[in-house]
Amino acid sequence: MNEQLEYAVETLTANLSLSNLAKARDSLTTKYRNPLRHDKLSTFMETDLERLSYLVTRMPATYAVIDQILNEVLIRNPHLQINSLLDLGSGPGTAYFAAVNIFEGCNKISLIEQDGGLIKLGKSLESLCKLETTANWMQGDITNLPELSTHDLVTISYAMNELKPEDRLEAITKGFNAASKVLVIIEPGTKEGFAIIRQVRAELIALGAHPIAPCPHAMKCPMPENDWCHFSKRVSRTKAHRHLKEGTLGYEDEKFSYIAVSKSEVLLPDARIIRHKDKHSGHMSLRLCTKEGELSSKTISKRDGPLYKTARKLDWGDSL
Repeated sequence: MNEQLEYAVETLTANLSLSNLAKARDSLTTKYRNPLRHDKLSTFMETDLERLSYLVTRMPATYAVIDQILNEVLIRNPHLQINSLLDLGSGPGTAYFAAVNIFEGCNKISLIEQDGGLIKLGKSLESLCKLETTANWMQGDITNLPELSTHDLVTISYAMNELKPEDRLEAITKGFNAASKVLVIIEPGTKEGFAIIRQVRAELIALGAHPIAPCPHAMKCPMPENDWCHFSKRVSRTKAHRHLKEGTLGYEDEKFSYIAVSKSEVLLPDARIIRHKDKHSGHMSLRLCTKEGELSSKTISKRDGPLYKTARKLDWGDSL
């Protein structure tokens, strides 16, 4: 997270007992792993302590992922101007804080979240960050959305997995219709999370969407059914974060799957690196998804000259 947001989270949690926050975090984890959680989403976070534990343990990772994806959207469309954001299932406003840090002209912010407690926390974070913008926070359920006004950018982060399958298409369609330029949907980088992204991608292309990232093509996803396309973002941990997660390392690697689409065509790369590089002395092997809509492996050696120098700087998730 940026320094302003880190300060805001630390301010809100400074006087809280770490042991109590840890218990609240454990409670959230148990509820999240409950296969019947879809029936209790309106009361998923039942106490402010649980919500604050979320700020410490989950918000840094979700912010880092959203930040990386929005920057990738800019790489593919460097002249993109984003002046407005609509975030569906906004939580404490994570996408909001990331977007205004990237897009200087983003000053119309609409956030829809069903948990009134998270909205209250988000407003507190907004105030502490002293942002030049002020968001329009709305309490609402993304399974029962009204007709939405258009915004340049629409985001739906880590929300599709919380919906029943029959509710997803309506949320996707309304989100896409509300996006005048770009729609971004993010899910956990698990087999189940990618299955949702694969379905979402197909439905968006059927609606006329043009992929921006990570896909270098608009053809059928070539990933085998027993595999999944995901990426990773390394996130620094605070002392409180390590304590609540009982971690010893100063970082964690957040796995995620996503699809970013545009209302207009953008120039796509020749390929996307979809696994860690397999590095050897004088050469490397890359696992790629290509513009031809295929998965392939490519070996690049020093004999390839400039391509080798370029590939040495690239990693999992980068375009080639």
